Amino acid sequence: MKGNRGFIRVKKNKKKALKDSKTAQNIKDKLTPRNMIIGAIAIFIILILSNVIKGILLLIIFFPMALYTVQLTRFVDGVTLETYTGSSIVMAYIYGPKIGLLCAFLLTAWSYFGNGIVKLRAYLQIMYNSVSTFITGYIAFTYTDLSFSTVFILSILINNGIAFVFNHLWFDPDKLSNIMYRITHSLLNLGIYRLIFQLFYDLFLLL
Repeated sequence: MKGNRGFIRVKKNKKKALKDSKTAQNIKDKLTPRNMIIGAIAIFIILILSNVIKGILLLIIFFPMALYTVQLTRFVDGVTLETYTGSSIVMAYIYGPKIGLLCAFLLTAWSYFGNGIVKLRAYLQIMYNSVSTFITGYIAFTYTDLSFSTVFILSILINNGIAFVFNHLWFDPDKLSNIMYRITHSLLNLGIYRLIFQLFYDLFLLL
C-alpha cells in the first residue's frame, strides 16, 4: 500500500511539474517584444483616460460651484465669493497652461453669462482669469517642485495684481470699490479657498 501511495504521489508531482512547465512556457511565448509594446501602450492609454475622467469629474463639481458663487456675489457689496479662479488654478496645476487657459475661459464665462451678467466687468474677469491661469500653469509645469499651495498663492497674487492695475488705471472709475474687491478676493482665496481647493487636489491624487 505504501509503495502504491508513493507511486501515486510521484505521478501527481510529475503532472504538476509538467503543468507548471507548460504555464511558464505559455507566459514566455506571450512575452514577445510586440506584446510587451502593446501592453505598455495599453497601460499608457489607461493612465491618460484615468486622468481625463478625473478632470471631467472635477469640472462637474467646479461649474455649478462657479455659477452659484457668482450668483451669491451679486447680493454682497464689495465682496466676491466666486470660485472660478480657484477651480481654474487646480486645472492649470494638474493639466498645464493650455488646458488651464481653456478651463479658466469656460468657467469664468459660464459664471457670468449663466447669471445674465453680460457687461464689461464680465469680459474683464474672463481676460484676467485666463491670463493669470495660463501663467499659473506655465509656472507649475516649469518649476515642478513647487507645491500646489505655493502655486495657488502665486496665482491669486498675479490675478489680483493684473486686475488691480488695469481696473485702477483704465476700467473702474470707483477706485475704492476696486481696492476693496481685490483685498477681499485675496483674503478669501488665500485664507479659505486655498484650503478647500487643496482638498480637491488631494482628492484628485487619491482617485
